[in-house]
Amino acid sequence: MRTMVDVRCSECGTITQKPLSEITRQIAKGRHDFFCNLSCAATFTNKPRKSVVISKVCPNCGSTFESTTHNKAANFCSPSCASKGSFTARRLAGNAKGGRATGPKNLIPTDETLRLREAWKYERLTTLLNANKVEYQFESRLNNGHYVFDLLLYTFKIAVEFDGKDHLSPAQQALDAAKDTFAYHEGWTVQRIPVKSATVIPPETLYGILFYRDVFDNVHEGA
Repeated sequence: MRTMVDVRCSECGTITQKPLSEITRQIAKGRHDFFCNLSCAATFTNKPRKSVVISKVCPNCGSTFESTTHNKAANFCSPSCASKGSFTARRLAGNAKGGRATGPKNLIPTDETLRLREAWKYERLTTLLNANKVEYQFESRLNNGHYVFDLLLYTFKIAVEFDGKDHLSPAQQALDAAKDTFAYHEGWTVQRIPVKSATVIPPETLYGILFYRDVFDNVHEGA
């Protein structure tokens, strides 16, 4: 017999019952809105969202500043930092390509190059992890192995992979399986989270790991 639990519809506020297994599965995927019917789900999804004020960490100087969730909101604390950050990213990427001509001191490690290239899509996750004092690193190798993981959460020993549509191919799935096996042998848990390609990853994707530890552990153990 399935265990049922009461949940409140995020659109109309009605209390309805949902299977516990469905709730835990959705939370593990980073979803925390539930609905009493498809009409409420469609209404909620199609509502225009107002941007809200949030705290961000300047990627150039590391200071905390206020911004918004608007897709064109500032990502740097000042025009000066924005200029320096953009300049640094372009020049460092260029130095990595031309390192042989200018000397070994200008070569950038592969991990750092990836972090610079992919930083834009992790900006909201960075704010969330810093606010919750989680030890982490994006685009990093686990224990100096051959595989680079999207996100290593050292606090929880969880390697997070954000999988777009390209992860549906058999060749990519074989590579993913090899990465998972390596991580397990190193004593880490791998959590694969489906995301849209070429978009800023929303912080909700990590809620299941950061805020629902008991549910996440149960889902993982039963997988």
